[in-house]
Amino acid sequence: MNPLSLLLWLLMAAFYSMPAQARPVEQLSYKYYDITPTSLAGLHKAVFSRSPIKTNGRQYAGQTRWKLSYRYRRSLDEAGCRADLLAIALDIQYTMPRLAKNHWTPISVRNAFNRYYQALLRHEQGHARSGRLAAREAELALQRLPAFSRCDQLNTAMVSTFNNIVLKYQQRDMEYDRRTVHGKTQGATLTNRR
Repeated sequence: MNPLSLLLWLLMAAFYSMPAQARPVEQLSYKYYDITPTSLAGLHKAVFSRSPIKTNGRQYAGQTRWKLSYRYRRSLDEAGCRADLLAIALDIQYTMPRLAKNHWTPISVRNAFNRYYQALLRHEQGHARSGRLAAREAELALQRLPAFSRCDQLNTAMVSTFNNIVLKYQQRDMEYDRRTVHGKTQGATLTNRR
């Protein structure tokens, strides 16, 4: 076999021995709470009197929860125990206010709410981005783990790597809220106007 053919064969063997790259599977859902404002002055009260979102003694109008999980199959070969058929799942749930369907709302209040809602959703989508970034990073990091001599070592490495990545992006979310003042700098704010 000539050197060029050997090199080509080695490159193809390396490519085909790499784990398959499946994109993380994402499940997106919305949970709403209804509000019934009748005036611009009452819009803030309508949102915060109905919001079910309470964290550390504070109430918020919107929330994004993302949950990352993984599954894999272990395979044993001469190199050791390795992860095979890795699957990453990302569940994202937005909790948001909405105008109640059978409630008459003045057009000025409806317009103000719609502007607020869009700004709030943009802010919450920033949190969802953390989950998506975490999913991609976890997928790549877990696929790159080497073979271990024992499968319990592989499992320990998988858990540790995964948890460190999730923690990193949870901290990113906290910094994002601090930097944007929970979306206020992005326009997600209601003032008590008359």
